[in-house]
Amino acid sequence: QLKLTNSGTSPPSLSALTELNVLLLGETGVGKSTFINAFVNYLTFNTIEQAEQSDPAIVIPVSFITTTGDNFKEITVKFGDVDSNENFQNQGQSVTQHCRSYIFDLNERLRLRLIDSPGIGDTRGFEQDEISMNHVLTYINQLSHLNAICLLLKPINSKLDVFFRSCIRQLLTYLTPNGYGNIIFCFTNSRSTFYGPGNTGFLLKKMLKQDEFNGIQFEKKNTFCVDSETFRYLAARR
Repeated sequence: QLKLTNSGTSPPSLSALTELNVLLLGETGVGKSTFINAFVNYLTFNTIEQAEQSDPAIVIPVSFITTTGDNFKEITVKFGDVDSNENFQNQGQSVTQHCRSYIFDLNERLRLRLIDSPGIGDTRGFEQDEISMNHVLTYINQLSHLNAICLLLKPINSKLDVFFRSCIRQLLTYLTPNGYGNIIFCFTNSRSTFYGPGNTGFLLKKMLKQDEFNGIQFEKKNTFCVDSETFRYLAARR
């Protein structure tokens, strides 16, 4: 089973804890790659005004459609170098093809590794999700440890997709019960729900009451609501 740092014990000293490994996992289109790009810009710039004076920091290529003018003219925004790991050609399919680590030295003693992963709920069907999850589990098992699993969700879901449920079940088979405390929830695009978990929060609570998910906490201390709109603005204005 996968080795996770036990959140119930006191953390080791920073001199010993040199690397924090965090897996990002979520539905196709939830914004995992955008979240990483936004995070890089938060580290790079102190204010939005400072960011506007430079090109945005891009570690993963981005492509999205925005509109302008009274007639809602569509403009495709593309930023970043071409990358074979990011495929924007097939609507509904995961853009990210394989797991990839993005490493940030936060200070002299602390390094953060964010692991981007293929999206769950790919339009190619359940078999593709099985392939993606097996790839994710193989990838993270190569690490010496995993500090957290960040499950990203949109706050406006009307239901939790069957693919999401099945992939969480598969993930839990690789974790010890102690590892459940390392699961955190991150709601993206949450400006529209006033930076709250929205309707998805209700559905998630209901799902976690089932016996098979017993032990996974969904509380304020392990829940974060974010919106990467600022990063998209910076990319679009260039």
